[in-house]
Amino acid sequence: KQGTARPSFLASQLEAFKDAPNGKDATKLEDILGAAGAMYTGGADTVIEVSRWGLNVQTKAQEELDRVIGYGRLPELTDRDSLPYLECLLQETLRFI
Repeated sequence: KQGTARPSFLASQLEAFKDAPNGKDATKLEDILGAAGAMYTGGADTVIEVSRWGLNVQTKAQEELDRVIGYGRLPELTDRDSLPYLECLLQETLRFI
């Protein structure tokens, strides 16, 4: 369908390439496609690393909870000083909200 594509780096660069009067060479097209591929790959790597990092952080927080609180009760405010890793994790999370 015409008119349904959302704006993107690749679409705008290909449009500029198509409209260029004398600039249509294979090197320019390869540069556009290479840059688009690098952006996609960089984004995919970032998602994987953040996911891996997040699971590691979650595991450390759970280990601290298990060590300090155990399995028989829920954490209370009086436990706060005994849970420094979890406290920092929550503070960092709240910074982005």
